[in-house]
Parts: sequence; C-alpha cells; structure tokens
Amino acid sequence: MAHSPSTKSLMEGNFVFQTMYHSNLQLLWPVITAWGGLVRAGLKSGETGETIALVGGAGGLGHLGVQFSKALGLQVIAIDARDEGLSLAKECDADIILDA
Repeated sequence: MAHSPSTKSLMEGNFVFQTMYHSNLQLLWPVITAWGGLVRAGLKSGETGETIALVGGAGGLGHLGVQFSKALGLQVIAIDARDEGLSLAKECDADIILDA
C-alpha cells in the first residue's frame, strides 16, 4: 500500500490505522499504544483479582494505561516519581500510588 509523506500507518494483525500528520487524529497514537500494551499482555475485561503495576503510571501513556486497566476491572498500582504524576494517578483512580 503506497502512502503519501503525510500519512502514518500502524499495522497489527489485519488492522491498518492511518492518520494524517497534521490532523487531530494524531492523538489516537498514544491510545493505540497504551491499549495495545494491555492487549499484548493478554489482559481482558472481567479478570477480577488481577493486578497491574504501571511504572510511569501518570505520564503521557501511563495515565491512559491506568484508565484502561481500571475499565478492564484490574487493580492498578501506579508508580511515578513526580508530584504532579502522583496527583494525576490519583485523579485516574489508581488503587495504589507509589512514589518512586
């Protein structure tokens, strides 16, 4: 598949995600990255009792990981070294917040 210089693609399985460099859809890439990590780890909705620890749990991708993990019903441990990161982890409803 030919792409113009202004197009990015992420191929995973049978899915191709395309977005323009100058489009607001660029914001989709962190979402795909955070969700993809959970999927590749084999985590699924309804797995009660499972716990995940997210180092950098309140950074650019970490806060998405916290929210997605909570949506899957996982217990979330967010680990961050910044005060603003720890506050964001709390806002995202991490179950346990650790200051690194």
